Amino acid sequence: MKLPLFTTIHHNELRHIKRLPLLAITAFAIFSAHNAAAQTWNYRSYYNGQPAAPGSVTLSENGGKPSLRMVFSYASICYRGDLDATVERNDTITIITVPPHLRGCDEFRLVIKNDGTGGLREMKKGSAWVWDGAERGLTIRK
Repeated sequence: MKLPLFTTIHHNELRHIKRLPLLAITAFAIFSAHNAAAQTWNYRSYYNGQPAAPGSVTLSENGGKPSLRMVFSYASICYRGDLDATVERNDTITIITVPPHLRGCDEFRLVIKNDGTGGLREMKKGSAWVWDGAERGLTIRK
């Protein structure tokens, strides 16, 4: 059986096709709102003590629920995927705290200057926060 190159569009199908622009606009609005709430910073990771390829961290706050996504070379499983986070802000810094993602992962936080000029990563050691000693290059990504 040979199928025709063109088929007839029935009235019901045409009605659904007319909705496509509205669906596209709605999807764009949702996507734009998601991205409008996100902030991204550059992030430097290390491998065997040497700087690895440049990466990034993105903070998204959707529906009041913040999450952090870290993208960098040689990421351990502790830093993969969308990580739950809490966010504290004041006039000069933003602190993004990430509880352990999995058993064996450490709690950490990023302390980032609001002017976009840098920041650092701190690890929780007992009840104290300790700088990890590495320059992370936490500058705003433009």
